[in-house]
Amino acid sequence: MEEKKKSLNCSLKRLPGATFIRRARLVRRKTTVVYYDQLKRHDATDCEKHLLCGSNSDWVPYIEYTYPPLDEDEMQNFPPTLFYPNFMESTVLRKEDVDSFTVILTNEKGTRTYAYCFKYLTRATLSNSKITSNYAVLVFISYYPAEPLFHQLASDFVYTIQGNPNRLEEICIDLIKLRISRPEDVFKNSKYIVNTELKWSRCAISTNLKKIGIKNTIFILLNLLAERKIIVTGSKISEVSQAVQMFVKLLAPIDWPHTLIPVIPDSQCELCYNPTPYICGIMRYNLNSLKDLLCPEFGSQYEIVIIDIERGIILPQFSTDSYKKNQLRTSALLLAASDLGFPKSIVPDLVKSLSEVLRKNYDYEKADFKIEQKIMTWYATLFGHYPTYCSSLPLSAKNRKCFAKAHPSPEIREFLTWFSESGVFQNFLFCQNDPKLVHPLTTRFHKILKEYAPPTEKTGDYLTIQYEIF
Repeated sequence: MEEKKKSLNCSLKRLPGATFIRRARLVRRKTTVVYYDQLKRHDATDCEKHLLCGSNSDWVPYIEYTYPPLDEDEMQNFPPTLFYPNFMESTVLRKEDVDSFTVILTNEKGTRTYAYCFKYLTRATLSNSKITSNYAVLVFISYYPAEPLFHQLASDFVYTIQGNPNRLEEICIDLIKLRISRPEDVFKNSKYIVNTELKWSRCAISTNLKKIGIKNTIFILLNLLAERKIIVTGSKISEVSQAVQMFVKLLAPIDWPHTLIPVIPDSQCELCYNPTPYICGIMRYNLNSLKDLLCPEFGSQYEIVIIDIERGIILPQFSTDSYKKNQLRTSALLLAASDLGFPKSIVPDLVKSLSEVLRKNYDYEKADFKIEQKIMTWYATLFGHYPTYCSSLPLSAKNRKCFAKAHPSPEIREFLTWFSESGVFQNFLFCQNDPKLVHPLTTRFHKILKEYAPPTEKTGDYLTIQYEIF
């Protein structure tokens, strides 16, 4: 028996890509599979729906009133998926009748707003309710830190809500038109006007791609597809959050199914020790608290990647010969791609195609469109035949084997053997079957598949036809 076990272990070691297959399978079972199970458990049963009878529960938070009013799409985003209490500073003022706390809201684009929350007791609206009072929260959302101002307004708002709710909209209109002045600008007639519209800044892919570098960006893209831990750092919050957004946007039409935090607050740097894959932004002055990650043990440097958007890649530590003008050389990029499980032959094509886009003087919208087109074409040449073999979920071992075997290139067949096990790829297949989760670029991607997908047969045998990627 011992001899059989030894021979089995030896055969696993000799199997090409066995390490990548085991790792992809382990990450998927601990992340995306658990997430899908949680989604199923969170769905209400028929019995629970029958017991509610369409009534609101007193213990489930809901939005009763907003100004400016929210549309249906914005209401679906409640409660927010990411919010961080501001534990770095204590509240300035406190009252016994109004309990206050501050929350920093961060959306997926890295935009931060200050939410000043004031909890108070309100009487039950139903006369036959056994609960005489319940908690309610009054929230002021502002782009500027002005807690003393909103704390003074909180008592008036609570008094108005409890006494004369009809005047609430009138007060909100006056508050939106409020002008906030700095003390040093009192005699200059220069004021800050609170904006009534939420205008989120759009992250341009081409602009950040030129700043970070093509080879550095492709290296991060490969690490995202390999489900590694990625930390993006810099000196400015806006630049770090835009870089994180740009890296994730490059995956389109593939979505990142793991942890995504545009900028980690200073008080929560321990989130970087998350054992599962993630991409997070962090300020450069907080790297001192990540000494264990900056100095990893031998053999674990590829588990985490740290990139400074101004200074280049910090981890993994490449040799000094691999760098030239803070950019990763092609030879070092090919070696790193091979260590991640990617064929060396597929990387130069992507580097060349993205370089051609940036070489031409396109405006940022057209350049972003071209970059997305090139990456989706690159995807199509790798796994563009997935609709034939991966239409039924969950993906069986037989379908994965036929899917990988059907590609004409031997190197890419070895890559697809472990990539089909990853949570990134299977989450992509899962989203294809749900209209609510389909990526906006999926329609464009399907058109590209018709032209650039590898020629295969339904039986899983590949056709020996040569074709150019770009």
